[in-house]
Amino acid sequence: MRRELVIFAAILAVVLVVGLFGRSLMLDIAVSQVKSAFPGYDVSVGSVEIRSADMIALLDIRVKKGDALLYRIKSAEINFSPLSLFTKTVPKITVKNGSLAFNSPDKKLNEIIEYPAPKPGKGFIARSVVISNLTVAVNTADWRFTAETGGNLTLGKEITYKVDINMNDFNLAFLPKGLDAAEKMDIKGKMTGSLFLRGENMKITEIKGDFSTTPPGGKLVIKDEEFLKKLAENTKQPLSVIEEGFKNYDFTEGTLRVSRNADSILLHIMLDGAKGKRDITVALYNF
Repeated sequence: MRRELVIFAAILAVVLVVGLFGRSLMLDIAVSQVKSAFPGYDVSVGSVEIRSADMIALLDIRVKKGDALLYRIKSAEINFSPLSLFTKTVPKITVKNGSLAFNSPDKKLNEIIEYPAPKPGKGFIARSVVISNLTVAVNTADWRFTAETGGNLTLGKEITYKVDINMNDFNLAFLPKGLDAAEKMDIKGKMTGSLFLRGENMKITEIKGDFSTTPPGGKLVIKDEEFLKKLAENTKQPLSVIEEGFKNYDFTEGTLRVSRNADSILLHIMLDGAKGKRDITVALYNF
C-alpha cells in the first residue's frame, strides 16, 4: 500500500510541475509563435493571462507592416491539453474583437495581402479557429470597403471554413475593378447587405448573398459591345434599343443576389429606374 502511495505522490508531483511550468512555457511559446509567424513585421503583445488550467489568452495583439498592413486583436484565447507541448497541436483558438486593415491605394489587394508564415517545424497547429467581431477595412486600387465578419475554421486533412460577412455602404464603383471587368462596365451607387461563405481549402463550396441599393440609387454603363450584341440576340431586340437601355442607365433601386452553380459564382443584378427594369446575371468562372 505504501508503495502505491509513493507512486501516486510521484505522479501527482509530475502533474503539478507540468501544470505550473507547462503553462508558463505555453505563454512564452504563444508569444514567440505570433512574432515568428510575421517575419519583417512590427509585432507586440500587450499582456498574457492564464484563464484556466487549459486556457491562456494573449491580449492587445498588434501586427504592423509600414502603412499598408495593420492587424489588431483584442483577445486570442488558446485552449491546450497536457500533450500540446509534445504534439504541437492546440484544440482551439478563439479570436475576439479584432480588426484587419489593408491600406495601399496604389496597389491591388492581392499584391499586398500576406498570410502568417511560421518557420517550418516551429509552428503549432490549431485544430479549430473561431472568430467573432472582426472588422475588415480595405482601401486598395481594386477594392474599397469595410465589413464586419465572423466564422470558424477547422483544420484536419482538409481545411474547412464558414464565414458570415456584413457590409454597409459598399461602393459599387469598385465591383468592376475587383472583378477585372473595368473595361466592360461601370457602375455607381452604394449597397448594403450580407454574404455567407462555406468552403474547403481554396474552393468555395457554398456562397449566398443579398444586397440592396441605398438612396438615391446610381448609374450602370455597359461598355462591352459583345455583351450588348448577345443581349440583343437573346431578347430579339434591335441593338440600338439595347445600347440605349444599358449604355447609360440610371437606377433608383436595385438588388444584388450572389449564388453559385456547379461551374461558377453567379451575380444576379436587378435594377429599377425611369427607363424600366434591368435584369443581368454575371457568371464568374474559375473564381
